[in-house]
Amino acid sequence: MGFLRKNLRLKLFCAFLAICLWGYVKYTQTPLAGPLMELNMALPLQAINLSASVIPLGLPKTVMVTIRGGPEVIKGVKPVHLKAAVDFKDKNIGTYSLPVEIKSPPGVEIVDKEPDSISVTLESSESRFLDVTILTRGRPASGYAVGPFKSQRLKALGTDSLFKKVRSVVAEVDVTAADSDIVQKVTPAVLDADGNQVRELSLFPGVLRVTVPIRSELESRVLPISPNISGTPRQGYQMKSVTLNPATATVIISGKTEIPPSSLSTEVFNIEGADRPLSREVQVLKPKDVSIVQGKSVRIMIQITPVKP
Repeated sequence: MGFLRKNLRLKLFCAFLAICLWGYVKYTQTPLAGPLMELNMALPLQAINLSASVIPLGLPKTVMVTIRGGPEVIKGVKPVHLKAAVDFKDKNIGTYSLPVEIKSPPGVEIVDKEPDSISVTLESSESRFLDVTILTRGRPASGYAVGPFKSQRLKALGTDSLFKKVRSVVAEVDVTAADSDIVQKVTPAVLDADGNQVRELSLFPGVLRVTVPIRSELESRVLPISPNISGTPRQGYQMKSVTLNPATATVIISGKTEIPPSSLSTEVFNIEGADRPLSREVQVLKPKDVSIVQGKSVRIMIQITPVKP
């Protein structure tokens, strides 16, 4: 009788251990058991096994997924823990409908994904050089202006159809309240005819170092005057000397002037057939974006003498 009781207790104890073991496996090794939680998140979409000679067109940047699992698992899941990809193995130029593959960690079930598959076109890649137009935003400090600066060039990698969309490449620099040259790193943008960004093109470098000159809005300078003389003296005579009074002019140059002048020219002084000294007052020509303060006219005196035998 005692033996039977001991045997029964042993069986009950073994059954209890089996139930405990089953519960442990059920609730720790199979996290989807019990209460469940769902979560929506955006995942970056990767292109894997893609040939370097082609570029995919129509490939979305992200996909939306719905995941499900136990609350203790789902609450700790981040986008970095999952991977969304499209496999282009053995795919060359052409259009394909390919599934979006999602890899998730243990205990996480993929309930839904949007899109489930994508239609993508592979085109041959090519590179070209594009000019970048530097745009400015805002106004410099009072009394200052944005000086002239040249556009830059960069290398772009894309396809023929993408390059046909390109209307401009721009990079913007903020010059608000600036009173000295600005050196700034900016990200250029490729725009189509409607002003939309052509994001499939890859730019090298992707970030430009741009220098925007900030100049005093008005700058005073003293420039030499160069006489504009045409014609030749009478046969047997020669032009011996040229004197100007004044020889210089004071000017004010706008900071926006692309190429500031280094000298000023005069109206034409014709000496054709002259056989004696000439003296004439002529106007000094005003270049674009330049104001002449002093020296708007000049007297040119030309000494003409006979040629010695």
